[in-house]
Amino acid sequence: MAGSNNPLSTQCSKLHPHGTSEIVRIVRQLPPVHCTLKIESLSKLEEILDKSKNNSFESIQFGAGGYTWVFSVYPKGNDKANGEGHLSLYIRIVDKLAAGTFINVMFRFLIYDQIQDNYLVIQDLKERCFRPMKTEWGIPKALDLSTFHSTSEGFLVNDCCILGAEVLVLKGDNKAASFSMVKPQTIRKFTWRVTELKESIASSSFVIEGREWHLSLWSRGCGSETGRSLSLYLTLNDVSVSDLIAGRTLYAEFDLSIKNQLKGHYRKQTVHGWFSKGKASWGSSDLLPLTKLDNPSKGFKVNNAVVVEVNINVIFLLKDV
Repeated sequence: MAGSNNPLSTQCSKLHPHGTSEIVRIVRQLPPVHCTLKIESLSKLEEILDKSKNNSFESIQFGAGGYTWVFSVYPKGNDKANGEGHLSLYIRIVDKLAAGTFINVMFRFLIYDQIQDNYLVIQDLKERCFRPMKTEWGIPKALDLSTFHSTSEGFLVNDCCILGAEVLVLKGDNKAASFSMVKPQTIRKFTWRVTELKESIASSSFVIEGREWHLSLWSRGCGSETGRSLSLYLTLNDVSVSDLIAGRTLYAEFDLSIKNQLKGHYRKQTVHGWFSKGKASWGSSDLLPLTKLDNPSKGFKVNNAVVVEVNINVIFLLKDV
């Protein structure tokens, strides 16, 4: 801040310049009031976003001032807002706003310095108006990526960072979340022998990492692959989906396979997807062409039976901490 005698604030303004005078940066000790997001493996998150062709990731929902919000992070910058080369941070209102509704707020973002044990606060000094046609506001150039990734700064340590968001003046309960990876060695596979092929069939439930799943098989395909391929999907059961409340999501990367029963090897496809209340199934609609399934010499179907398998390689879970 101009005229401040705080050496940390002075250093901060030098390290993190911004072309807009309405954005200020200070350093404080207090953690975020409304939302905290811990990303335990930023590089893996970036890889996941690249695979799913997304450039942002959202926190769990949090309440402030009687409304529901999410905190959005663009790890490589929001290029649509000229945020290339910067960490871009936004808040979005979740509630559906009626026509004519206007909500004026001020907000700030926080980045934890794991070396100095304090927070860099990035604040937009202008009031922003949320309305039906404008439900997201943020700072596209919150922090340049060279500074964010610098090992001497402390914002990213061992691929882990802690970010926060506050909707100012409005009251709310803190919602803390961790984007955590389940270690590969704890993951196990599930093999399913389907002894009598039907048009569609579901496996029995199985548990991986404390959550119930099942496989769904369409022997003659589903969707655009109907009549062309065997389709196989991994589904998170209702009892586990119900845990994914208030915007919580689970990311899984897994292999779906069908066994060649003559040669003993598997035909495999790797699938990745975000499981949530609105999307509980991910899989492959074209795991195996029917021309190969129906050909006895190929060995995938023997006595009208097939053997399929799922092997979950990694799970990332956005959860409360």
